[in-house]
This record gives sequence, structure tokens and C-alpha cells, in this order.
Amino acid sequence: MVEVLIVLNMLIYLFGLASDVLGVGSFEAMTQWMQLSRGDFNVFSLFTYQFAHSPSDILHLVFNMLGLWIFGVALNDRLGHMSFLAFYLIGGAVAGGAHMMETAAPVIGASGSVCALIGGFIALFPRSKIRLLILFFIIGIFEIGSLWVVGFYVFIDFVGWVAPSDSSVAYIAHLAGYLYGFLLAIVLLATRVIRSDDFDVLFLL
Repeated sequence: MVEVLIVLNMLIYLFGLASDVLGVGSFEAMTQWMQLSRGDFNVFSLFTYQFAHSPSDILHLVFNMLGLWIFGVALNDRLGHMSFLAFYLIGGAVAGGAHMMETAAPVIGASGSVCALIGGFIALFPRSKIRLLILFFIIGIFEIGSLWVVGFYVFIDFVGWVAPSDSSVAYIAHLAGYLYGFLLAIVLLATRVIRSDDFDVLFLL
């Protein structure tokens, strides 16, 4: 299912680019139709916005898809395809809803959905390690505990939310995604919908 979501996001982006190049449509207009906004709210926008990415910033798509791959594969294996899809889409909807509650500014992108996966991942695999390519003073690939990596990004998003320096980043959507994913994974473990093992956070507690 992870591969399907990545391909779908890429196809939508390529379709927008092709529409501009061929003159048969507008990438910007497509993005505006898919975006989530309090001022022009439709229920389906809670889901369409998750597949729209900035026409002027391909890195917006690249980093979201990288996060989807890194954190989604393990969750997909643990949850199963359909449960994973529901976890992902509902997570994005919750993140988008939190964003709308705070601001009327429109939002696009899979960031909130990916953050939901990150929250679920850290609940199910808190002792896992993530390989990072570091190109700062020391160059190389290092394995770092996922709790440290995720904790760093949650901290960055929290600081960005409290003292925003970039209005284009939906910090509250990220934070809501983390919280949703973590709490839902805990509930699924506690109710034995997902079988607990010696790797998840309930075992550690």
C-alpha cells in the first residue's frame, strides 16, 4: 500500500506538470481545488489535500514521499494494507482538521499524514534505529535511535508552532498528526487489535 500511495502522489504531481506544459489545464488551479481551507470547506478536501503538493517546490513532494517510505513500510506490515490505508488517510484528516481550527490559511501536502505514521511508528517500534546520511562536519551514514530522530522533529515543529518563522509550514497539522498516530497505536495495542510484542512502547512501560 505504501508503494501505491507514493505512485499516486507522484502521478498527481506529474499530471499537474503535464497540464501546464500541454496547456490543457492549470497545476495551480488543480492544487486550489484539492487544498483544504476553512473558507471553502468540503468534506472531500480533508482527503484530497493530502495528495496535493506545491507546484513550485518539488522537494515538498520528495521529502513527504521519503517519510512515507521510511515510516510507512513497517506500519503497513504490522497493520495490513487496508488498516494502514485507513490509519494514513484518517491521520491526514485529523491533521487537516487541527490546521483549520487554528487558521483560515489553506493547506496542502502529505505532511500531516506522514506525521501520523511517525507517531504510530514510534509507538510500535520505539527501540528501532534509523539510518541517516550526515553531511555536516562528519560525513557518513549513521544509525540513530528512532526516539531521538522523532523527538528532534517533534521539538522543531513545536518550536515552529510556538514561535513561527515560516508561515508556509503547517506546524499544528504536524503536531496533531504525531499525537493522533501515537495515541491510536497505543489504543490498538491496549485493545489487542494489534498484538503487542517486546518491541512496542507498551512492553517498555
